[in-house]
Amino acid sequence: MVSGTVREAGTCEPVEGARVQVWLSTAGGDETAPGNRGSVLTDGEGRYRIETDPVVSQFGEPNVHVAYDDGGYEAVFRRIVIDEDDASLATNFVLEPSG
Repeated sequence: MVSGTVREAGTCEPVEGARVQVWLSTAGGDETAPGNRGSVLTDGEGRYRIETDPVVSQFGEPNVHVAYDDGGYEAVFRRIVIDEDDASLATNFVLEPSG
């Protein structure tokens, strides 16, 4: 599972409706395999959560990609290396308004 919050830079207000993307490698295949890539919208409190299968190593280390690039704010891309034994990952975003 990958979860977290999305807030606006400067105000720290939650960002509702931000599309957060997640992709990872699992025992079912690499990042392009069905079920290993998805997106979810944040709720009214800026929270998101997406269920995933356990992460497996790719290129020598288990990692999860989490991104925002849906307009309105500057794009954010994170590649997070985790321990293969971790069942969940929490990562938060602070988005800078674009323009």
